Amino acid sequence: YRTTIDLRNRMAEPDAPSVIKGDVSGGGRVVLRGSDVLTGWRLAAPGIYVHELGKETSQVFVNGRLLQQVGGTVFDGYPENAQSAYRGLHPHDGGIWPGRKSVMAWQSLPAESFWYDRSGRRLYVHTAEDLTDASVRTEVSQRERVLFLENVQFMQVHDLDIEHANTS
Repeated sequence: YRTTIDLRNRMAEPDAPSVIKGDVSGGGRVVLRGSDVLTGWRLAAPGIYVHELGKETSQVFVNGRLLQQVGGTVFDGYPENAQSAYRGLHPHDGGIWPGRKSVMAWQSLPAESFWYDRSGRRLYVHTAEDLTDASVRTEVSQRERVLFLENVQFMQVHDLDIEHANTS
């Protein structure tokens, strides 16, 4: 399922909890995904593909393989937002995003990586796969949350796997 289940401010009773349960009786999995499959890629340069995308993504998967993010922001625009409250956290340990790869020109993307151009609202992907080939599956995280539980009481969640959300 590719959707957001928003259950904020839901209250149940202790003797009658609300239960969300995936049906795994057949031995499979119930998966909630925060990604969408993107088609219609254009070749921008050898091995580099571009797609219009209205919202920043933090994960790109090509045929199930996670690519490396270059640049990117989280929460309130950290680390590019100079006023971010997150700038002061863990300064001696690399901040809250250790190992982040700095922004670079899309033409210089390393192999098997991606970068989101916020001003142009475009996603650039450098991969050995041909993203114009319909048999290549490219999934891009687009939902901040897949299962949103906040200010809830007496709720249970069972037998659901959550994948590809921008915020776990």
